[in-house]
Amino acid sequence: MANQTDFVYEEIRKKIILGEYKPNENLTEIFLANSLNASRNTIKKALIKLENENLILLEKNKGARVKSFTLQEVLDCFEVRLALEILIIRKVVQDITEEQLQNLAEVMENMKACFEENNLIEYSKNNQIFHRIIYDSCSNKVAVKSVEVIKNQLDRYKLKTILIPGRKNQSINEHILIVEALKERNIEKSEEMIKNHIENIAKALKDYYSLIFN
Repeated sequence: MANQTDFVYEEIRKKIILGEYKPNENLTEIFLANSLNASRNTIKKALIKLENENLILLEKNKGARVKSFTLQEVLDCFEVRLALEILIIRKVVQDITEEQLQNLAEVMENMKACFEENNLIEYSKNNQIFHRIIYDSCSNKVAVKSVEVIKNQLDRYKLKTILIPGRKNQSINEHILIVEALKERNIEKSEEMIKNHIENIAKALKDYYSLIFN
């Protein structure tokens, strides 16, 4: 049943992104079927969808394994993401409504509060909402869908990046500058701010790759 397949897919995907299923961890059909109370046929269909998102690897006679990333794969992902984010932000400057800008500013205030309270979990949640507002305001849904696929592959490591020395302060300042540029509806400034944000994340992951990806 399609709905059951979607449910199983979302549950496995969530556990991968939240880190409950670790990189290189084997996920057998029997284990997944028992833990999710689903048929092995449903599990097979869900795993195919997850492989298409590059979240798992399906190996002949070995079953499924949670995808891990080499440093070069991480950098390649961010190279593509940067190009897409620049395209998206240029559209957003033109497309975003005043209501969406207000929502973005409110989320930014929540992020500031979480930052001051050192509440990294809530900061991360609001960070997701922040970028969701931006993506929702973009008229190029193909670009949004493409960048979401890349983000989904690496989101499980996002919280760890905030633990990198100095990254938390850097992150909050980057988001503040993005909001300011969008409020000004300044395409060049918005592009520069999002470029700076993505490049700094990539640099942090590169510099602390052995810590974050192991």
